[in-house]
This record gives sequence, C-alpha cells and structure tokens, in this order.
Amino acid sequence: MHHQEFMQLTISEAQKAGTPFAASIAMGNDILVTKVQSVSPEHDPTAHAIVLALRELGQLTHQTDFSGYTLYSTCEPCMMCGGAALWSHIGEIYYGVPRTWITQHYKNNDPGCSKVLKKSIEQLTIHPEFMFKECIHLFE
Repeated sequence: MHHQEFMQLTISEAQKAGTPFAASIAMGNDILVTKVQSVSPEHDPTAHAIVLALRELGQLTHQTDFSGYTLYSTCEPCMMCGGAALWSHIGEIYYGVPRTWITQHYKNNDPGCSKVLKKSIEQLTIHPEFMFKECIHLFE
C-alpha cells in the first residue's frame, strides 16, 4: 500500500467515528493499529488517537521501541502525542492538518510538536500537511 491509501484509511476511521482525530501505525505494507480520539467517552484527557494507537501497538507487539514504524495522523500531533511518538522512537510521521490551522479556528492553544520533533536527536522524518485537503474536511 502507499502512503495515500494508509492516510485515506485513517481518514475513513475518523469519519466513521465522527471525530477529526484519528491515527494509524503501519509497518511495511500493513496497518497494524488504527484508533480515534476518545477523550470524552472515556473521560480521559490522554485518550488522544496517537497515544491510544501507540498503547495498542505496544500491547500487540510487546515492545516499546517502534523504530521503523510509520505513524499517520489526521492532525499534527499535540505536544503530548509528539512526545509519546518521540519516546517510542517511531520512524516517520505523516500528518494532515497543522496545529496552526487548528489554533486559528478553534479554542486551542497547543502549539503542536513539529518544531520540537525537528530539533530532536532522534532520526524522525515528518511529512507535514500530507493530504491536507482530505483531512480538513473532517473539521466541517
């Protein structure tokens, strides 16, 4: 599968759940985990899609080092999710909607994590605004 197909599957899961926030983690040609944000239903402020996907992947693989895995997110990771991705040694991140757009349109002051991740000593590759037009529709 290609990156566009993985992101489209992630977008589809967000649409099904009625949330703009979804994340998938892939290795090679397989998506292993896809999660959507469930902060309100779980009454858990850490139940962001990326954190939930990393947790499930850890349970599935019995690992905490996800070097070589690729994360797909409909939005730029927040600071918490970006930190979790960094600590997990995820290899690449593709995200759709940047935090700058979210903060302009919603009451959200999270600056996102792109600048921090780019300065990290980890070899993390970031693909910002990947399929932006498709992801932005999740906010409508």
